[in-house]
Amino acid sequence: MFDPGYPVIDATLAKDGDKCYLFFKDERGGTRGINSAGGKKNIHSAQSNGPEGPWKNISAAIFGDSSSDIFRNAAEGPELIKVGKYWHLYMDLYRQNKFALFISESLDGPWERVRWKLRMPPGAQHGSFLKVKFADIEGLKP
Repeated sequence: MFDPGYPVIDATLAKDGDKCYLFFKDERGGTRGINSAGGKKNIHSAQSNGPEGPWKNISAAIFGDSSSDIFRNAAEGPELIKVGKYWHLYMDLYRQNKFALFISESLDGPWERVRWKLRMPPGAQHGSFLKVKFADIEGLKP
């Protein structure tokens, strides 16, 4: 169980080596994003030796800064996928109606924002990744 002492949502798990990582949204800050400074309404991570916890080493906010500007800092729906040697961390910048992508060679960070334009379907919110064989994709064509 994960209980940092404040409300969280949108958790996703990843395993790398002998460590488990939980990426989540800190849900503090009110429904209008008031008082969002200090990493609230943002994505953080925690570490454990297994999916049941105990969880420790809660990170600072991965996206944004300590500003109270909810439009600059609000993020949710973290999703991870490893591509080559890099972990790709996608998050929904829901107040800006766009996504952000961060990469790192380690789930411990540091995370670097990738500034190229992401093209997502209109209205997309949050996301998931599913590994599919090319032959299966070809089989879906009319």
